[in-house]
Amino acid sequence: MTRRAPLVWTVGEPLVALVAEDRRHVEDGAMLRPYVAGSELNVAVGLRRLGVEVVYGTAVGADPFGALVKKAIRAEDITTSFIHDDPERPTGLLIKEWVGPSADPVVHYVRKDSPATRLPLLQWGDLMRRSNWVHVSGITPMLSQNNREGLAKIWPTLKGTRSLDINVRWKLGDAQAWRECLERLIPDSTLVFGSGEEFQSLWGCDAALVRDRLHLRPDQVVIGTEGEHGAWINIGGTVEHFPAVPTVVVDPVGAGDGLAAGVIAARLWGWEWSQAMRLGSVMGASAVASRGDYEGYLYRDQAMAWIAGKWVSR
Repeated sequence: MTRRAPLVWTVGEPLVALVAEDRRHVEDGAMLRPYVAGSELNVAVGLRRLGVEVVYGTAVGADPFGALVKKAIRAEDITTSFIHDDPERPTGLLIKEWVGPSADPVVHYVRKDSPATRLPLLQWGDLMRRSNWVHVSGITPMLSQNNREGLAKIWPTLKGTRSLDINVRWKLGDAQAWRECLERLIPDSTLVFGSGEEFQSLWGCDAALVRDRLHLRPDQVVIGTEGEHGAWINIGGTVEHFPAVPTVVVDPVGAGDGLAAGVIAARLWGWEWSQAMRLGSVMGASAVASRGDYEGYLYRDQAMAWIAGKWVSR
């Protein structure tokens, strides 16, 4: 029997984030609480909360942390059929602590040779090719040669919309390594997400110049984020800016993935780009208002109420 293709496929590395509950150093006894994290996983959760059918493909260790990841995914009504258990490699971890004057956390990774460095991408190729949309971040191919080569083979063969989130993590490689990896995927990407800081660091460009520096075709779209200054979209060389949705920042992680989830969902519903950016901005703002990567993401009825100006808090 032929398996029905989902609307959206995402593939990536899940991590268990051990997050300090206060601003003490971990070495000084800060209490750590576990959360499940990962860029593509965040996007998958955001999409599912908005009512979009989504598959998340990954691999975890045969350990309690892997069990925690799968339990969290099932709790979000996402299938675990494409999560491979690796008995030889432990699930990746990150430790997040808030120290010093910065509002951003300090992150320590314990992920070398994690199960997600050996994703069976070629095995998933047929189903990915039958999906309406495939989304991946630059983290996934930067994790390993296996992922880089597998994704480079599959990406040009996909028939649906392909979105790539730059999502630089400098601990995975320097600027040259990131450019070499991303520039294998960008030519076949329908939509490229990134932050203004990432575009500047990797290609030395801003919103106006990004198309030239990335050698994009007229039909390719770029979306950039600028933190508290909002986001922009570059379509055919025309740049439109969108203000950030006012919010209280509790944890800055997850905003870009929330934006991506909102934009992808809206485009699948047939919304115009400006409407999609509005939904993405709302989803991104909801992320940073809560501790954890995706815990604050809104559900569809909540997001629609916010956009319509009908949100009632009390």
